[in-house]
Amino acid sequence: MNDTNKLYALTILTPNDAFLTASVKSVTIPSVSGAFQVLVNHAPIIAAIDSGTLTTVDEQDKTCQYTVKNGIAEFKNNQLTISVASAIAN
Repeated sequence: MNDTNKLYALTILTPNDAFLTASVKSVTIPSVSGAFQVLVNHAPIIAAIDSGTLTTVDEQDKTCQYTVKNGIAEFKNNQLTISVASAIAN
């Protein structure tokens, strides 16, 4: 398996714009029922996002963190779409 098979598409949307579009290995999401991690080929899921730190890991294993406020995450067909009230890069 090559590295591109370990990646999936991430889009973070805010009311003002598409805050981030990237290919990632994983995303850790602060949900209202506790943080959880999404990897490639994760089962389809819709979850409520709580305010907190969202962490991404890209194809070079670089970790980035974002402070997000309340929203929804949906993962299906290796596409994670996160819609939040606000997002700020840490």
